[in-house]
Amino acid sequence: MICKKCKNKVSHSGMLIRCKNKLCGIVYWSYLVKNLDLSNDLIFEKVLKEAKVKRGIQLNKRKYHTHYVYVIKIRKTNNIVYYRGMTGLHPYERYLNHIRGYKSNKYVRKKHSYLLKYEGPMSFEAAQKREHSIAEELDGPSYGK
Repeated sequence: MICKKCKNKVSHSGMLIRCKNKLCGIVYWSYLVKNLDLSNDLIFEKVLKEAKVKRGIQLNKRKYHTHYVYVIKIRKTNNIVYYRGMTGLHPYERYLNHIRGYKSNKYVRKKHSYLLKYEGPMSFEAAQKREHSIAEELDGPSYGK
């Protein structure tokens, strides 16, 4: 399998796919994940565990550094569009929550392509500021909160 963005080799951790190219570094969930009943918490937990996604105290969050900012590319016909968000979860878990429709943006749920990048952990206030400033660095329009 090859990367959706740069066409280099990828690695798999369960259904989580990562580009091996350090300059690209995108992450996405296999299309097979949509066939699972992710509303079932046991299945959701199993998918995260197989993908080795850090959760809870495994995240090693420091006091007041509890949030991440992330950017997901949205498939559009002619334009490059991004969704940017902020979360207290690991960004891979948050991305999977978008896919399963839990507290999800409808465009991300239906038209997600890949997780472009994430930053953190950082303070809530820093994450709020960064979520808005990150839009200037993207090569297309973005939306979020």
